[in-house]
Amino acid sequence: FGPNIGFVDRLYIFGEEIDDGKMFAIHEKTLYQITGVGVGDASLIQGGVNGMGFDSLENAALISTGEEDHVVMMLSPDYGSTALRLYVGIKGFQTNGQSCGACAGDENLLARNGLAFGSWWYLEGDLPSSGSLTGSFGT
Repeated sequence: FGPNIGFVDRLYIFGEEIDDGKMFAIHEKTLYQITGVGVGDASLIQGGVNGMGFDSLENAALISTGEEDHVVMMLSPDYGSTALRLYVGIKGFQTNGQSCGACAGDENLLARNGLAFGSWWYLEGDLPSSGSLTGSFGT
């Protein structure tokens, strides 16, 4: 994507394809759980969610926004919830919404990469069963 765009570290993101499944990140042979780590108040950000929630998410695709302070992923569910969604994470923020600067160290890997604090955007509409190939994202 370019310097400082996307994740800071090299990560592989994947999800459990079960109801209320978890999302994980692998970095240098270490497994990090992404879902369920947010415990702070996220009412100050659009969508009001910090970190990722539980769902049967199968695929995650990183999207280049061209900006350095956020990371965006498109996530598709395997079954259960059928809403395609975007996760917009803020790099350098911990689950409590506090900045950790450069967020050095393994314990700050999720914060450093924008996976600890962010918001959800859901594709409004029942795709693909509605027959329409258009839709918009909302919170």
